[in-house]
Amino acid sequence: MTENTDRLPEALKTFRYDFDIRVFVDRNKGEWHMPMEWHTSLEIFICLKGKGRYYIGSKLYEFEEGDIFVISNAELHKSEIYENGSFDALLIMFSPEQMLPERVVQGEELMDLFYGRIGNFSHQHRPESKKRALYETVAGQMLKEYEEKQMGYKESLRALLMWMLIELNRAYRDSGSQDFSYVIEEKIKHKKVISQVLLYIEEHYDEDINLGELADRLYVNQSYLSREFKKSTGYSMVKFITNKRIREARELLRSTSLSVTEIATRVGYNNITHFHTMFKKEIGISPKEFRKQLSTMQKVE
Repeated sequence: MTENTDRLPEALKTFRYDFDIRVFVDRNKGEWHMPMEWHTSLEIFICLKGKGRYYIGSKLYEFEEGDIFVISNAELHKSEIYENGSFDALLIMFSPEQMLPERVVQGEELMDLFYGRIGNFSHQHRPESKKRALYETVAGQMLKEYEEKQMGYKESLRALLMWMLIELNRAYRDSGSQDFSYVIEEKIKHKKVISQVLLYIEEHYDEDINLGELADRLYVNQSYLSREFKKSTGYSMVKFITNKRIREARELLRSTSLSVTEIATRVGYNNITHFHTMFKKEIGISPKEFRKQLSTMQKVE
């Protein structure tokens, strides 16, 4: 399914790396389609511009500028463009253990927003205009701290993240622990075996994943696994892994100064030509052109 990584040196096999926090703006337009994914970090998603749809677990939401989503580390999810639109979103992805080891405020566990949900919980929050401006100001400052990495930036990020989580917990309580906003339907169900596959891909997407071996590992028939995976995610496993790799590559192009060759290796391609081909097929432009466009946009902003 993918290139054999056994020929690579040991130092290049350790592709996956933990992180305490990432803050970045994700711009979605054109033909890009995000696959269903499941990551080990917690996520706060803030729509800065435009509108879209968000599938989280069994729920489907429609969102617009100013909407906020909270997503735990055990929830299959994807955002998407619809009605020929586009959207920009600021994402805060973090490890609670590393970023907020002491996260109980006046007896309230801030992570209950992600782990301790009760009632008919909705992941979506639509703050009123004044509060929305505050969220966006704080999120903007988090992005600035994360990108500039000046002295004390981690401490600043912790304080800003703490403020945001306290505000979101207050909103959750004020809603009666029932519903943040607008669930338009609940229809997406995933079998346990698919959740196991998604977690495996999240941890090993940069390695050689063989469908037959994975089916044997999970004690299921290969044809059954392939069929159920496509039914649950809308993608073949090959396409899903490709999307996952290219999405990770896109983030590394945005957030690091690594060379295109280094990035290709990190996301599981030891053939740079193949990486270029797949990136251009998914994104529409080459990795080099993508990075150049990002640089141009940052200068304009």
